[in-house]
Amino acid sequence: MSHRLLGVLILLWAAITWGGRIGLLVGSDPVAVARIVISIVVALAAGYVLIRRHSEGRGRLVLWTYSLVTAAIWFTSLASVWTNDNPVGFRLVHTALAAVSLALASVVAVRARAVRGSG
Repeated sequence: MSHRLLGVLILLWAAITWGGRIGLLVGSDPVAVARIVISIVVALAAGYVLIRRHSEGRGRLVLWTYSLVTAAIWFTSLASVWTNDNPVGFRLVHTALAAVSLALASVVAVRARAVRGSG
């Protein structure tokens, strides 16, 4: 998969995953607001780095940040989704969202690591 395609996929996935959650930005839960804003910002940054092929130096740091932030957000979200009293459908949907997000984060981490190995 090309860097550009991966960047576009990250941006599209961020829009799909977080687009419907924008309404929570006006909510009173600061943790949810921070989670959404941070997720969107790191996705935009990673998408930009990949599309523009700036994956060395700071770009590599952006890619690692995206991967680590995505993993942290989704693992904590899954823990909350599965330990709280949520309907099965809610749990399954969020598990699917997490699976795709974590898969993308893994591919990005491999790319970030490969940049180091090629230099």
